[in-house]
Amino acid sequence: MFLHLYRFLSYLAAPFLYFYLKKRAHLGKEDIHRLHERRGIPSLKRPEGKLIWLHGVSVGETLSLLSLIQHLSKTYPQAYILLTTGTVTAANIIKDKLPPHAIHQYIPLDVYPWMQRFLNYWKPDVVGITESEIWPNMISLCKKKSIPLYLINARLTEHSFQRWQRIPTLARALFSSFTSIFAQSEKNAERLRCFTDKGVHVMPNLKFAANPLTYSEEDFKILSAVIKNRPTFVAASTHEGEETIILESFKDILKSHPNVLLFLVPRHPHRSHPIIKLIDSYGFSYAQRSKEEMPNTHHSIYLIDTMGELGLMYALSPIALVCGSLVPAIGGHNPIEPAQLGCCVLWGPFMHNAEDICEIMGPYSLEVTANNLTEILTNLLSHPHEAQEKGEALKNFMSIQKNSLKDLVQLCQPYLSDSHENPRILV
Repeated sequence: MFLHLYRFLSYLAAPFLYFYLKKRAHLGKEDIHRLHERRGIPSLKRPEGKLIWLHGVSVGETLSLLSLIQHLSKTYPQAYILLTTGTVTAANIIKDKLPPHAIHQYIPLDVYPWMQRFLNYWKPDVVGITESEIWPNMISLCKKKSIPLYLINARLTEHSFQRWQRIPTLARALFSSFTSIFAQSEKNAERLRCFTDKGVHVMPNLKFAANPLTYSEEDFKILSAVIKNRPTFVAASTHEGEETIILESFKDILKSHPNVLLFLVPRHPHRSHPIIKLIDSYGFSYAQRSKEEMPNTHHSIYLIDTMGELGLMYALSPIALVCGSLVPAIGGHNPIEPAQLGCCVLWGPFMHNAEDICEIMGPYSLEVTANNLTEILTNLLSHPHEAQEKGEALKNFMSIQKNSLKDLVQLCQPYLSDSHENPRILV
């Protein structure tokens, strides 16, 4: 009943969702030239042969899939891989990173005819979706078409678990439709097993297998020469409300470290205008990356309002504050990325989107609040060797996690392979 109601409502919502997409496109949140893909209309020709469809909604999930895609390309060179994402940011970051037999499309919204059009055109032989992308129309259509469907790197937070428990019939119908589920942790697996009798296996978080963020060596040399020996730290992927907390703290940090340089990296670069207004209200001097400005000795903030340069900032700074975690609405961003590049990693109290990662990384990282952020950052800036040691220890730990995940990937193959001639491998 719930599935039929959801399908019916998606039909009714389709015209409104189309105008919603157009509005997002005008705000820069959708690719206006490829907006038709969000309605299941393809912009590329379907290649001949086997097709594996993998979906990662945003940047973190998509980057974590890259190593898997490379592994699949080597194992099954005759197969093609369709990678879908839901955000422009993710699409821009991975567009030059895909191997030759992999192609990218935006995933359609979960409107029944849009998703049906997408599946009828691409005809995937096997589907793998990441984390918590539970879309009823997509899942029911895959089941109807007998397409093997896997939930990989599965995550079900306590909050989401409580919500699904309110609609147990729908939850069982959806989670039981998966051929198999691979959860990030035993805690997640236990929650998922409440809604399905199918196999729910535990695997290390797929994000540990992601390749480190890349950056321009030339830009690194240029900025290193400009910054010289100045102490630095990066506030990565900030959201509205977090810049105020960070700048309020930074005002006090400058009293004991007047030479410190803050790399301020908003999650969405189009927010640079209100952020600049906020910086001006504090009286800080800043340089703006999008204008190709370089920070001089008079600048205390370098505003990185560009795309794809977070790796460069992590490489330049020994300390990284992972944002989206200082305010409750976001749930935190990926702390693995700065750890892979040797940063001493800090995050705020609201990391529920990465609770399993934080639990694993906890002994090597620092949790901060708006109240103690100044104290912790000041201490790390005063003892740079301590920050460096923490960063190196965390980087080594990341390497161990990545190797153990590779071993587990091999162990998972029998679960996800029907035969050598007709692969069903996803992990």
